[in-house]
Amino acid sequence: MKMKILRSAVAWAFVAMVILTATVIQPADSYYWDTLFPFERVMDELALKRGQVVADIGCQEGFLTFDLAHRVGPNSIVYAVDIDPAVLAVVTTESERMQLRQIRVIHSDPKDPMLPAGELDVAIIANAYHEMRFPAEMLSATRRALRQRGQLAIIERDAEDGHPRDNYYELHKVPKPVVVREARKAGFTYIREVRPVRQGDFYFLIFKNL
Repeated sequence: MKMKILRSAVAWAFVAMVILTATVIQPADSYYWDTLFPFERVMDELALKRGQVVADIGCQEGFLTFDLAHRVGPNSIVYAVDIDPAVLAVVTTESERMQLRQIRVIHSDPKDPMLPAGELDVAIIANAYHEMRFPAEMLSATRRALRQRGQLAIIERDAEDGHPRDNYYELHKVPKPVVVREARKAGFTYIREVRPVRQGDFYFLIFKNL
């Protein structure tokens, strides 16, 4: 009887661990990537290829980081950038488990992603721009990290324009015109918008460091 209870407890503990792990590495916004912006399409639109150097800025638990690493391959570098050491610990653990040695974790500053200058081919800020308290400084520092003609992709939820800038931090979304204005002010050239696969409030903007 005791052995049966012990086996049952072990089984339930295993189930709980699987659920917890799935919760940790599957961020809440994964629905949007699966339905509105399948990330394979995002990478296709940016023409990502093997050997490139890319950065996932505001990477959270690495939901996009791992796809990037698989796309650009082992002879590349994928920087996973975030200000939260807890989520970076998840990225580190998962990248080691999957043997994705091209992933390099960076604990960034709120004003600076702490990326090496002139090294990136592509920088992606996916559903994280609204979290930035110092967007001007972050964009300027990101531009310094990009090569000439390097690309910046911003995927964000749209909002009504015309409100004080700090309001968008609380709303967890930023109007498209605000992002375009701020990126241009930081020296980026606006290239185009990629329409979502299905109707939704997310937008996908591509800029270049020209």
